[in-house]
Amino acid sequence: MGFVRKVLGIVAGQLLFTFVIVIAASYSVDFGFFCTSVGCQVTSIIVYLFSLIALLCSKGLRHSVPMNYIVLLVFTASLAFMVAGITAWLTPVSVMISVGVLALVLTCMFGAYLIIPNKAQAAKG
Repeated sequence: MGFVRKVLGIVAGQLLFTFVIVIAASYSVDFGFFCTSVGCQVTSIIVYLFSLIALLCSKGLRHSVPMNYIVLLVFTASLAFMVAGITAWLTPVSVMISVGVLALVLTCMFGAYLIIPNKAQAAKG
């Protein structure tokens, strides 16, 4: 259960960071223009791909505690700026509603995971 809490804490931090960047891009016109610029989007895509490849290919990087958090932060930041480039054109209310629906779905999935008595057999399908 400790591992699940740690993973959920990391995912919650990633979602919170992405939420802050997305809402900032949706509310602020200047920050939204920055996120939609070609330079920001290309840089975000390149950084995203390199960090994803580094996490997937390097087992040592995934298992070294300070470095995997740093690479996850870089991965999350690049993904947040890519999503912010898309959501900068949307209204803040629609962004808030979609983030709320995502939070509700993830909470229900986690609740269902906690309720299932035999998790190994349920994972087999």
